[in-house]
Amino acid sequence: MMLSSGHVVHIDFGFMLSNSPGGNMAFENSPFKLTQEFLDVMDGECSEQYEYFRTLLIRGFLEARKHMERIVLQVRMMLTGSQMPCFREGADFVLQTMQDRFFSTLTEEACIEKVVDLIDSSVNNWRTIQYDNYQRLVNGIL
Repeated sequence: MMLSSGHVVHIDFGFMLSNSPGGNMAFENSPFKLTQEFLDVMDGECSEQYEYFRTLLIRGFLEARKHMERIVLQVRMMLTGSQMPCFREGADFVLQTMQDRFFSTLTEEACIEKVVDLIDSSVNNWRTIQYDNYQRLVNGIL
């Protein structure tokens, strides 16, 4: 979700933990949504704003990675006795996949390369575009 101030807020924690759109059909398996509309807001892929976005995303990821243990601990505390759908795969699966997504076994340089790959594979990802088309046709969601 993007606030009117321009800040991006993650609102789909189920997706972040273990759920995915379409009931885990793995249809929308892009790392994150970065469609043309988002690129247009940044004046396109060749703009200074887009490069700034990439820099901030990398910095933000590295900063979150420094606090991985605290983040995972908070999720571990939420798991206890929870019947939430985002935990249906089980505690071990949720915690391990979450830790894996921090690339904690990689050097900082290798981690940056992975984050750049995530960005690049998200740009106008065909699966995201098709999932949006499906949502528009079936549910009237833009």
